[in-house]
Amino acid sequence: ENYIHSKYFDKSSEYYETNLTDTERRIAYNYEMQMCRTGKINGVNYQDSLFRGIEVDGDSVDSDKIQFERALINSQISNILKQAGVDTSSITKDCTFTVDPYSYEITVDGVDEETKVLMQDALNVGDNGKNLYKHIYYCSTQDGCESSQITKESKMKYEAYHQVYSYTGYELDKLEEKNGTYYTESGENILDLVDKAVEDSGKVPKEFKQQMKNWIHDLVSTMSTKGWNNVPDMTLSILYGKSGLKDMNQLITYQYEADSTNRQWYSVL
Repeated sequence: ENYIHSKYFDKSSEYYETNLTDTERRIAYNYEMQMCRTGKINGVNYQDSLFRGIEVDGDSVDSDKIQFERALINSQISNILKQAGVDTSSITKDCTFTVDPYSYEITVDGVDEETKVLMQDALNVGDNGKNLYKHIYYCSTQDGCESSQITKESKMKYEAYHQVYSYTGYELDKLEEKNGTYYTESGENILDLVDKAVEDSGKVPKEFKQQMKNWIHDLVSTMSTKGWNNVPDMTLSILYGKSGLKDMNQLITYQYEADSTNRQWYSVL
């Protein structure tokens, strides 16, 4: 947070952003702090410097939101790596961030071993992995992207794991798989535990509790019948380099670019 503050308000800082109006500076600072503290942004402000000279219509709002969030995440990753002592200028080729769909652990490939360890240790703090995973997923599921990283089966496996874990604390892949369900070490049917947890939950409105239970039952039953190891994991990867994050294995990429005058903009390739 000190780094972000110095970036926008400390004129003596080497990271100070000079080419901003007062309004743009305030907006950029607020959004970077929001991303730092919560891992997400709420809405898009078209007075931000990122939208200089761009006319916005209704059809472009979703794309703008994705690209705007991408810029904030790029900034956040840059902040994290700099504070960890990683020399990002040494990353001459794109490396790959791969996020585990269950633990949300980030693995870095394409850099030397020392840099890899530094980057992984810095990135795998708090909800960084989860936030990056959600961002990759969102960008991969937009109309026309046709990402090869996500399939109906892998999405079902992901949902089954996280729904069961969120309600019971049990990890499906650690349970005994039989008879169209999963059992704990003590012999309890995981679906019985899910039912009780949903009933006791204040997060699910009463009129939707049965619907929620039915959905989780269907996920678990389908997974058990197919076999956990027979369904691919929804592991997600994204490239990272001098221009920040760049989507991979899909038709549309949301990439942050810079021209020869150092004016930054977005391109959807």
